[in-house]
Amino acid sequence: MRAAKFLDEKSNLTSQNRLLKFAVVALVLAEALQGVATVRALRYQRTILVPASLNRQVEFVGDRASPDYVREFARYAVGLALNVTPATASGNFEELLTLYSPRAYGVGRKAFYAMARDIEAAKVSGVFYPLKIRPEEAQGRIEIEGHRKLYTDDLLVESARRTYVLRYELVDGRFQILGLVEKAEEAKLEAAIREPAPGEKEETTE
Repeated sequence: MRAAKFLDEKSNLTSQNRLLKFAVVALVLAEALQGVATVRALRYQRTILVPASLNRQVEFVGDRASPDYVREFARYAVGLALNVTPATASGNFEELLTLYSPRAYGVGRKAFYAMARDIEAAKVSGVFYPLKIRPEEAQGRIEIEGHRKLYTDDLLVESARRTYVLRYELVDGRFQILGLVEKAEEAKLEAAIREPAPGEKEETTE
């Protein structure tokens, strides 16, 4: 009787051990599957944004923005930079600078402050009508072609077709401007972008 009871208890323990091992393996597999699913969800998650400055929603898929997002922000940026009067230039440029990348902010601030002084001193007003906006996502570049008009008081002093280049980067879902110049000045902008910001230059040892 004792032998039979012992064998019966041993059999029960063996079954319990097998059940526990199965449960552990199942839990490990479930955790692994959940981890894979989480990584995939983060990689392909879609974030919908409706920025206050825009009139339509835009979205991110992973670390890529929808073309509408890039075009709308390009339109918004050139609007702030080029649709100005002596009364609005400083405010427009201050708002535009909030979109600048920290590493380009210093250069942009210096250029726009000087431009604001010139606009106020010469009493110049400008308006820009975007006609074509061509994003190049891989290069972080947007080409904006349109018609530019400049006035002094109420006198039209310039009416011409102009093309501007906006360089940008996307950081944590945020559009950050690296520079906005006429296409003829793009080479200078490229050099400025590649140059390390103050304090970032590598120290050389003798």
